[in-house]
Amino acid sequence: MKFTVVKLVAALTLGLFAAPLVAEGQQAGKVPRIGWLGGPTRESAEPFVQAFQRGLKDLGWVEGQNIVIEWRFAGGRAERLPDLAAELVRLQADVIVVPSTPTALAAGLAILLGWGSSPAWRDQGGTSAEGRWRARPA
Repeated sequence: MKFTVVKLVAALTLGLFAAPLVAEGQQAGKVPRIGWLGGPTRESAEPFVQAFQRGLKDLGWVEGQNIVIEWRFAGGRAERLPDLAAELVRLQADVIVVPSTPTALAAGLAILLGWGSSPAWRDQGGTSAEGRWRARPA
């Protein structure tokens, strides 16, 4: 189940930056850049990282071939998240993937996609089987 959700997030991530490229006509040589902002260490997040990479590959996107992924991990130190998020913005990531709501909030990022089980989601009538686009300030 978790890996299916990761594939969905991968598809939505690519959709976010692929749609404008199609609308404007893709610039020659422009390689999409994804920023990944994780709260734990790379080692502890590795199952999710691998699932994300598999989801991208299933959609035809391979790191180092036709996309760039900037990986940033806070190593369990939430106070590092805002600086890591700012670094991804400076690197001009087309989209920043944050695998958890607490990490996004600690980094001061807006939440674009909320998934399922947060109390705020349930208060708005959502269920764990639903995903909806959300755009709100952090």
